[in-house]
Amino acid sequence: MFHCFHQARRRLAQWSVLLCAACLFGVPIAHAGGHGGEGGGGPSPMTFVVNVGPTRSGGMVLQMSIVLEPATPEAAKLIDACKPMIQHRVLIVAAGLSPDSLRKPETRNKLGEMLVEEINDDLGTTKKNGIKEVFFTSFLFQQM
Repeated sequence: MFHCFHQARRRLAQWSVLLCAACLFGVPIAHAGGHGGEGGGGPSPMTFVVNVGPTRSGGMVLQMSIVLEPATPEAAKLIDACKPMIQHRVLIVAAGLSPDSLRKPETRNKLGEMLVEEINDDLGTTKKNGIKEVFFTSFLFQQM
């Protein structure tokens, strides 16, 4: 009986994660340019949902929103032009982390640094002429 309850609880958690992911995909993924939007409030965040760790047990789903700070106006245009490649890189880097490590603030800081380095490498830029910094505007994870 306990086994059935545990399986039902796990299924409910998985369905709730899927429902949340479906809702997130209904919202347009935001603009990642370095210039402000119509409201002048600065760049909009890009939102990601990714499985982290083993998917059968012990894994988790990570939802995060990031804003990329360009070093120059040209870098902002490059971010816009290369957004699919940037999104791919963010998902690959985030999926490579362990659930336990993401609970530590220093790992989240390292994730930001890794993203700056990896994305600049993909773009053929540096911190001086590419992406200066990655800011997390939300960071939420749920154990599966």
